[in-house]
Amino acid sequence: MKKTGRKTKVLLTLVVTLLVIGAIAVVSFAADKTAAYDNKYGQIVPTDSKLEARKTSFTFYGDSANLYFMRISEGKKNANYAVEIYADKGCKELIRSMSGEFSSSKGNTPLAIAWNFKSTPSGTYYGKCYTYISRDDGDVIDTDSIETFKIKIDRLSKKTVSLSSVKNTTKGVKITWSPITTATKYKVMRKAEGDKKWTTIQTLGKGAYTYTDESVKSGKTYTYTVRCYDGDYKSLYNKKGLSIKYLSTPKLVDVAGTTSSGYAKFTWKAVSGAKSYEIYRKGGSLSNSEWKKIATVNGKNTTTYVDKKATKTDWYYSYSVRAVNGSSKSVYNTDGVDFNYMRAPKLKKAYSYTNGVKITWSDANDEVEKYYVYRKTSSGWKKLGATTKKYYTDKTAKSGKSYTYTVKPVSDNNVGAYNSKGIKEKYLSMPKLGTVTFDSKNYAKVTWSKVSGSDRYKIYRKINSAEEWTEIATVKGGSKVSYLDKAKKKSGYTYEYTVKALDGSDTSYYNKTGIKKMYLSQPSAKLSNIMSEQDKVNVKITWKAIKGAEGYNIYRRAPGESDFTCIAEKVTSTTYYDTTVENNVKYRYAVRAVNGSAISRYASVYIIALDRPVMESVEVTENGVALNWVAVEGADTYYIHRKSIGGKWEIIGSYSLNAFVDASEEAKTTPFSYTVSAEADGYKSDYDTVGMNNFVEVTDITAEFNPATDTELPYIMVNWTLGDDVEGYELFKSVGDDKVSLGVFDTAMGITQYKDQDIAIGTEYTYTIKAVKAGKVSTEKSASAKFPHAPLVAVDFDVAPTYSEDGSYITLTFAPVEFAEGYEIFRKASGEEAWKKIHTVIAEEVTEETFIFTDDDVDTEITYAYTVKAVASDRDSVYNEEGKTATVRVPLEPVAGIIAKEEIIEDRTVAVITWDAVENAQTYKVLRKTADSEWEILGVIFVGDELKFIDDTIVQGVQYAYTIAVSAPLRDEILNDVGADFLWALPEVPETPVEPEEPTEPETPVEPEEPTEPEDTIEPLVAE
Repeated sequence: MKKTGRKTKVLLTLVVTLLVIGAIAVVSFAADKTAAYDNKYGQIVPTDSKLEARKTSFTFYGDSANLYFMRISEGKKNANYAVEIYADKGCKELIRSMSGEFSSSKGNTPLAIAWNFKSTPSGTYYGKCYTYISRDDGDVIDTDSIETFKIKIDRLSKKTVSLSSVKNTTKGVKITWSPITTATKYKVMRKAEGDKKWTTIQTLGKGAYTYTDESVKSGKTYTYTVRCYDGDYKSLYNKKGLSIKYLSTPKLVDVAGTTSSGYAKFTWKAVSGAKSYEIYRKGGSLSNSEWKKIATVNGKNTTTYVDKKATKTDWYYSYSVRAVNGSSKSVYNTDGVDFNYMRAPKLKKAYSYTNGVKITWSDANDEVEKYYVYRKTSSGWKKLGATTKKYYTDKTAKSGKSYTYTVKPVSDNNVGAYNSKGIKEKYLSMPKLGTVTFDSKNYAKVTWSKVSGSDRYKIYRKINSAEEWTEIATVKGGSKVSYLDKAKKKSGYTYEYTVKALDGSDTSYYNKTGIKKMYLSQPSAKLSNIMSEQDKVNVKITWKAIKGAEGYNIYRRAPGESDFTCIAEKVTSTTYYDTTVENNVKYRYAVRAVNGSAISRYASVYIIALDRPVMESVEVTENGVALNWVAVEGADTYYIHRKSIGGKWEIIGSYSLNAFVDASEEAKTTPFSYTVSAEADGYKSDYDTVGMNNFVEVTDITAEFNPATDTELPYIMVNWTLGDDVEGYELFKSVGDDKVSLGVFDTAMGITQYKDQDIAIGTEYTYTIKAVKAGKVSTEKSASAKFPHAPLVAVDFDVAPTYSEDGSYITLTFAPVEFAEGYEIFRKASGEEAWKKIHTVIAEEVTEETFIFTDDDVDTEITYAYTVKAVASDRDSVYNEEGKTATVRVPLEPVAGIIAKEEIIEDRTVAVITWDAVENAQTYKVLRKTADSEWEILGVIFVGDELKFIDDTIVQGVQYAYTIAVSAPLRDEILNDVGADFLWALPEVPETPVEPEEPTEPETPVEPEEPTEPEDTIEPLVAE
């Protein structure tokens, strides 16, 4: 076959052609072989393997076979043949298509086609063979001489399903076999013990290879076989089958420690049909991580086993069991049941606790989940409970009785070994604490409840929650349940107490919190009468603060009352006003300090509530100052108080009536204030601290200068306010000791203002107002004002900063100001609000031209503001309050480190210029020039951007020079005069291409010459 390379194309063309002539193809299976064709392309027919007989049907077994064909007619030389096989007559599924070209024109050319049908199901298939002619492009032009035939494939009838195994599982008997590729279903058949015929127990689908029979019963024998099917075809089967006695997997019940030794006791349920059991174990070390048989237990009813060798505490053991009857064995539970060998915990201590006997222990076992706690009784150990802790409290214990305890470790319900002797303790219940009270001697009395079985008690104390309890006493006798602590107490300190019960060497637990109470000292109250704003008598209670008190309770008892009543709680100040009292009634008061539940003792004090007298009149007479007031009910004595202006109240006499005359000579001419207090049975009222005066006064006076205006001359305006009941007043004007009256006025005139235009520049005037009233002493008040000179004008000045490597400074220059006696220079730095005086200049130092001040105490880059104030003793000053600013700025340095180098970016040669940053710089200008040009700006780089510039406009072979100019606000721009050179050199190109010669060995090796120093070297720039 020459044209095998066109085979695929021909096949595709055949498929298309067959679809087009599909009707003809279908008809060709039924038509006469020669009726429609003239064999013009030659004829090919199916034959037997010996090429002796023409075949129209074939039968094959197994997985592959050969088809044979014979050419019986020559036809055209370029004719081709084709063989096609279909799943049915409708040509719905193309199974195989084969084609080729006749190699010669001779007849009887044999053709054998191998057909592997391992993936082809059993069944009947249809084939045809024919000749055809095609064009050069592979398209079929015409077909001829179609022969049809039928093929039967039997994949199963001569095969037998191979049984692999039959074995017991936890769910039943598991049968496995080797599957047959073309089988579409399998039937599993079984004969139970005594059965003669096979019974199908399950039908499975394609690809099945195993089945578990769950309908079996333990102790019975079963035989199994399997047969497969593919449509109407079926395989052979193993008629003997595979047999097995089914034994169910023993059900694991428990594994637990036995007795005090803690050995593993393994238990399971009996299995029907079993004659013995095999015991398996794993664990104990890494090498024992697989199941191993450790024992065989004979007897079908023996269902326990004790393993005395599994005694490692740092490893879990697992146990499992399988039933055995002859050669039949059940499977065993691969999960098994776990056992953790556990040593007996070490019993540490048993002691009386808050609510029972507390047992503690230590344990070296790993992964213990919990502990069982036991108490010994007359019939043996009794389990009390379980805990995950290493302690347990027996709350059922009774005080005065002794008990013995032990503990077992538990893990996954495995119970470990235990101490068979146990630990013993006599239980004494914890005393129940009662109260702490302080008596009149400040002793603390502590009480508690009786403890059954005790013969004495120990008393402990802490002060202010100290870290440790201190034993302070032992009370003998189990029935004594109180103790009196006579130690000295401090106010504000908290005293805490607790108690232990004892019997011989046995001790109860104790209340760690204890009972406590704060001791508070007794406040000492003082009482006084005071009038309210509503002119009603109140009783004022005062006391000293008590250390530790959070507040105070106020108590009162009125006449006729049998006990105190609390009238105020938790008062936080040390003063309280009782506003509910009545005049001339005697009251009893007490104050107690409190802090939470703590409360102090108290001592009571008495007072008679007494109104204060109300003054009616104070009048100056020939005999003195006559006083009158309203009598107070219940008062038996009155006290007269007097004070001068700005002085303190003093008692000048007492009287039983409600009138009094101050007959002293000074009272007739000196301003005094008077007030009166009352007394009843030794208890005093308060008094009016304002009192009533023997004088009249002007309450206020002011004098203010007003400068001249376009319509009015300068003047001083005097204003005053008259006191109550003033009948008249007189106004005086003074310059030095010279005093003149400006007028006498009657109050009815209503004049409270005076405008004085009789004033002279530079002069200060004093004005005095004197009030007058009959029966009163007159008083005066004064105020002053000045007709000032015009203020000094603001100084005109300038500031200038100067930078020097030797030191920076700012100069301030100004010209003199008329009438100035001196000058003050002020400065403030940026961010400061207040001016600070830094220099003073006297007028003699300022020439007629200018004065220069140099401030060399300045820092660079800081802005300072300056102002100048001219001063004179008799004038105000006007000055520039905003000032003028100046900043000494460090000049920029030339850019250093300029480098221009060649780089290739996106296949393009560019010059990349980089340089070092300059302090305080804001922008960098990149400049370039050639030998024939001036500097030109290529771009600007800002501070914060990368200090790099890419020049992509360079031309090969041109010499460029680059430099950088640096600039910043308020600074001169600086240009680097050196810069950097750059040349994009032209490539060297040989004039004539020369073929390389064959390499030859050098005749004589030549040593390299010694390097020579360059003729001209450039020293690096070094900062001076």
